[in-house]
Amino acid sequence: MTEQQNNPEKQSPGQPGGISPIRQEGLDPGGQALADALKWVFVLLKICIVCVIMLFIASGAYRVKPNELAVELRFGRVRGAGTGAIQKPGLHWIWPYVEEVIRIPADTAVRELAIDSFWYDEKSQLGRTLQFVRDGYSLTASGIVPESGLPGVSSDSGSAKTGLDLALTDYNLVHSKWVVRYFVSEPIGFVEQLWDGTKEGWSSVNRLLQNVLSDSVIVVSANRDIDMIIWRNPTEFREDVQRVMTSHLDSLGVGLKVSELNLVSKDTPRQVKQAFDDATAARSMRNSLLKTANAKANEVISRAEADAKTIVTEANAYRETVVKSAEADAGYLDEVLAEVRKVAVEKFPDDQAKQQGVFDELLAVTVDQLYQETLREVMAGADESFVLPVADGKPVEWRAYLSRDPTLKKAGGDKEKKQ
Repeated sequence: MTEQQNNPEKQSPGQPGGISPIRQEGLDPGGQALADALKWVFVLLKICIVCVIMLFIASGAYRVKPNELAVELRFGRVRGAGTGAIQKPGLHWIWPYVEEVIRIPADTAVRELAIDSFWYDEKSQLGRTLQFVRDGYSLTASGIVPESGLPGVSSDSGSAKTGLDLALTDYNLVHSKWVVRYFVSEPIGFVEQLWDGTKEGWSSVNRLLQNVLSDSVIVVSANRDIDMIIWRNPTEFREDVQRVMTSHLDSLGVGLKVSELNLVSKDTPRQVKQAFDDATAARSMRNSLLKTANAKANEVISRAEADAKTIVTEANAYRETVVKSAEADAGYLDEVLAEVRKVAVEKFPDDQAKQQGVFDELLAVTVDQLYQETLREVMAGADESFVLPVADGKPVEWRAYLSRDPTLKKAGGDKEKKQ
């Protein structure tokens, strides 16, 4: 026997499992078959182990889509902090069975939610009373609200009063439909407080948004009257609701932000719609009349301002003419006085008393001459004049009518003839 046959444990190098592929002497056919089978079992086992390892590694790989963000959880807690915990679009890897991935919409993905919890049941028949179980509504404030904003407080005296002490009108009900457009602004807070990464999770998000909107509408409606909500300024009402809703979401820290809030429909209760329609028609008529009256007032005021401007302009022009005429007359009188004084000085150069006497005489003559010239000018422009005779030693009176209306002149002449 050879050395290998004498020592079966001595194996040929390079043979798996120490079994030579060549049939060795001393092994029966069954042993040889078992040795070959074990060889292939070990080969398949190695291949399976490699495949399992590769599958294990591959199962931890995931891809984040362009319109998504991802947060990785390790044993149920967010891995990382701040922006480092947010996985952006691309290929990533986690430890399988130890970590999990929560996918969330990116901040550019805006979702929409329609809320009609404040709207009436359109399927129900219109009844004479409001169906409080089926119909949704919000309660508005009184038509008269104190400046303090709190019912029962008088803004005039500053003292608390009961609601009966104030002149309050009836409270009203308002139906409304809303559409909320929102997005995820804080992914970490969204995952920690609200999101579980499943499709059913959106039901929780919708319920939260509906509850927050309901609270906001109730709060704002309770501080606004129905005229403001329905007619005067529904835009301000919508903006106030969005402001309150945003504040509530921020305080909750759920990572949601309202991008747009639309007031789709608003209406008064159906049971009293006719009364509100009549009030609306009356309000429209009042606004139309006020608009017409304001337009007329503006027209009258504009015309009056134009007339006033014309009158002021003419008055200023007349004033300037009168001032210039007076200045010219004053200059002329100064020249006359200077000439009179010159004549008096030339006649009596050394005697001031006689100069003053001559000056007074010449001044009296000059004044009388100016008076006569003025009287002739006035009489030249008169339509008619009368000279009354001396009576009881009184001087002659002159009466002149300047620029008299011809019709009045004729009527006056007839009256005088009758007298």
